[in-house]
Amino acid sequence: METKNKLIIGITGGIGSGKTTFANLLEKKSCKVIYSDVLAKKVINESKRIQFKLMEKFGMHTFVNGEYNSEYIAFLVFSDKSRLHTLNQIVIPPVIDEIIKEIEAIDDSYRLVFVESALIYELELEKGFDYVISVSAKIENRKQRISEHFEKRMKSQLTQEEKNSLADFVIENNKDIPELEKAADSIIKILELLPNRVYEDEEEDFTDETDETNDY
Repeated sequence: METKNKLIIGITGGIGSGKTTFANLLEKKSCKVIYSDVLAKKVINESKRIQFKLMEKFGMHTFVNGEYNSEYIAFLVFSDKSRLHTLNQIVIPPVIDEIIKEIEAIDDSYRLVFVESALIYELELEKGFDYVISVSAKIENRKQRISEHFEKRMKSQLTQEEKNSLADFVIENNKDIPELEKAADSIIKILELLPNRVYEDEEEDFTDETDETNDY
């Protein structure tokens, strides 16, 4: 994947950690941010081929009045690992293709490009990024931010501690938005000074078949 002088930075974290809020703050500071869950919805809603595959595997209730029935699919896959694997095989490869297209379409005047995804490490995509940021929060704060509906999703991901140990940077999100914004300012300044990392077989890392996901 040709990125020239861009730094491609992953943003990850557990459910309720505040990774999307952090990504939103970066976007407000004129950084380019790609949201993998938005692209997943785009792929599902626009690709007839993907829709057919989903209905073939999960039944006609996958779509209701033409709309993707995400609650129904969540109910099926988060209690059955084999179904989760099937969902990933269908959805993840085209989502990765979309991410690559978006990165390549970004003007070269942008030095920093962020990709927000909950499951960078679960999908073994970390080598496709120059650096990875893990947004972290205490478990009690995370539970306050999410509903009971997401408890099973938390269990299907790596723990927050595991993500933190793998990341290049960890952003603690246990206070308020102004504090998180200060962290965003600091990380931007640091990243602007860092070099690109060169990985072998970068495109292959992005396009390999992937495993577990629940939040793209």
